[in-house]
Amino acid sequence: MTVDPTAAYLAAYDSTAGASAAPAAPASGRFRRMLGPIWGWKVPKRTAYVAAQFPLGLAYFIFVAVVFSVGGSMAWSIPGLALVLVGVVASRWAGDLEAWLARHLVGTEIRRPPTWYEKDVPKREQAKQVLTDPSTWTGLVYLGTHMFIGIASLIILSVGVATAVTFTLAPVFA
Repeated sequence: MTVDPTAAYLAAYDSTAGASAAPAAPASGRFRRMLGPIWGWKVPKRTAYVAAQFPLGLAYFIFVAVVFSVGGSMAWSIPGLALVLVGVVASRWAGDLEAWLARHLVGTEIRRPPTWYEKDVPKREQAKQVLTDPSTWTGLVYLGTHMFIGIASLIILSVGVATAVTFTLAPVFA
């Protein structure tokens, strides 16, 4: 026979029990349901993901700006084209890193392009496949705009933490 914890808790306050009867403590399942999301790993992992957005966004933006401005200005030469191609390939790796972070820290699956066609292929064909893949260019745009997403994440996280700390410490300083 299963006893409902809420009914047991309210039964302790029954007027027929008399004034000397102490109320029963709420069942631990109630607190587990109420505070479970805080004690689990989901909240700290998502907070770590949000906290990582600003430094990663800044690094991505600097990388994209420097590599493509220098490589674009030197595009008339072989080193300039090589720098642009290295930047495109590195942006795909950064996109894979972002997909990995989203999968492991947030639990969101992001579809990435397959890399199987990049193996056992001559370098020229490999470069052609990478440059004609639309996910390469969408990932590059994402990396370029990631700094603004990171700034927004930093502001939201800072305001949230400051508000929580202020409300927590308000009774001490009031």
